[in-house]
Amino acid sequence: MRFKNPVHTGRNRKRNEQQTRGEKMRENHLTQQNGRLRARRMTTLLEQELEKIPDVQTWAARARVSRGSLNRIIKRHFGVAPKRMLRRHRYRMIAEMIKKDPQITSYAAALNAGLRDDKALYKFLDKYYGTTFTQMRKDVLRSIGEASRETSDVKRET
Repeated sequence: MRFKNPVHTGRNRKRNEQQTRGEKMRENHLTQQNGRLRARRMTTLLEQELEKIPDVQTWAARARVSRGSLNRIIKRHFGVAPKRMLRRHRYRMIAEMIKKDPQITSYAAALNAGLRDDKALYKFLDKYYGTTFTQMRKDVLRSIGEASRETSDVKRET
C-alpha cells in the first residue's frame, strides 16, 4: 500500500500549484533582472579595462565568472558571442583613438587597444575587418570630414 501525501490531493494540490506558479514567475523575473545587471556589469568592465583584456578567458576571470557563464550571459542579452563583442569594442576603440589623435601611431593604438604590438594590430584588422591601419585611418578621417561638412552646410542654411 502506497502512502498518499495529503499535500498532493484534491484542493491542496491546486492551491500548491498556484503558489508555485506565482513563485516561479517572481523568481524568473528576478533572475532576468539579475541577468541583465550582470550583463551590463560585464560590458562595463570590458569598456573600462579593454587594454587589460586580451581574450574571453581573461574577461571571464576579471568578471569572476566561468567562460561558459560569460558566453551564455552575453549571448542571451546581446545576441552575439563574447569574442565578437570583444572584437567590436576593440575596433571602435581604435577608431575613437584615430578620431581624437589623427597622428597616432599604429604601435600606440595597438597598445591602447590591448594588443601586443603593431603587427598584432595589422593582423587583427586584416583578419576580421579586411583592412589595414592606414586604410582605417583614411576612412575614419574621411567620415569625420564628411560629418563636419554636413554640419557646416546645416549652419549655412539657418
